[in-house]
This record gives sequence, structure tokens and C-alpha cells, in this order.
Amino acid sequence: MNQPAIHLEEYYLEKVLIERREPEVPGDQIIVAFDFDYRVQRNANDPNLFLLTFIVRDDPKAKAPFPQIYKLDLRIQGIFRFNEGVEDADMQYLIRVNGGTILYGILRGMLTTIMGAFPEGRINLPTVMMEDVVRRIEERRASKAPTRKSTVSEKEKPSEKSPKRNPKKASKTIEKPSGKTKPNKD
Repeated sequence: MNQPAIHLEEYYLEKVLIERREPEVPGDQIIVAFDFDYRVQRNANDPNLFLLTFIVRDDPKAKAPFPQIYKLDLRIQGIFRFNEGVEDADMQYLIRVNGGTILYGILRGMLTTIMGAFPEGRINLPTVMMEDVVRRIEERRASKAPTRKSTVSEKEKPSEKSPKRNPKKASKTIEKPSGKTKPNKD
């Protein structure tokens, strides 16, 4: 049996902010629109070790028929390790999509438990397709990126094997794994 390429070693809550605002009209329908983001950091001494911070916030810009009565800012961090032999492009994809899915599931369960004690009852984070979430985040980052030439060191340049990236984009292009990763034979 093949071992998965990515392993969650530990996770921590970095921030849990749930602020309830009194509804303007008692009995108003509860609406919470969510916004997602993430940060990826790679260990300088161990290229197979990553820290992923997954962020869920309320989205006050969302158009909703009722005012949002909850302010949310939730951040969870996970330390992930990849097996030896996993291609860099695969790690970049998997840390975002699989890592995000893992941390979102943990955060989703925690929020449901906490929100059960609020007067309006529990609120569930929506089921999401993490691949779509990552794509939207990357598109948002690319649209906000300055349009200037970036300098890339020799170490950061794509190799012949790695997928070509658009040098005009400030953020990395995230591509699906090639399937050429070497399984861990533990």
C-alpha cells in the first residue's frame, strides 16, 4: 500500500475571534458570508517541511439580504511533512489543496462546537472544494500583484522537469500533481 505524500505532524489554533453583534431586528435570519486565505512557509533547513496557516474570516463586503451578526477571524496552522522524492510542483499543490482541506475540516468541527453555545445556535462552515478555494485565492493575489519585472534566482528558476510558470504573475501557478512522486516504502 502506498503511503500518502503529505503528512500532518501537528496543528495549532493561531487565532479564534468570534464576535457576536446584537441583531438589528430580533428574529432576523442569520447570514454569515465567508472569506478564505492562506499562508505557506517552507522550512529553510528541511525542504520537505512546511507550515500552512489557513484563514477563515467573515466577508463584510458580501451582499446579503440580512446583516451579518458575527464577526469571525479564525486561523489554524499545520506543520506538514512530505516524503522524500516528492517533486516541488507536487508539494506546492498538495500543501495548498490537501493541507488546506485537512486544516479546514479541523477548523470546521471546532467552530461548530463553539458556535453551539451562542444564542442563535451553531453555524456550520460551508462544504467547499479546496481546489476552487485555492484557485480563487491565487487569482485574487495575481490581480493585486504589481506589474513589475521580478528577479528570480538560479535556485528558483523552473527546471526542465517542472511545469512552466508565467513570469508575469507575482504568485506561483499551482498545478495538479504529476503523479510521478515516489511512494514512501515504510
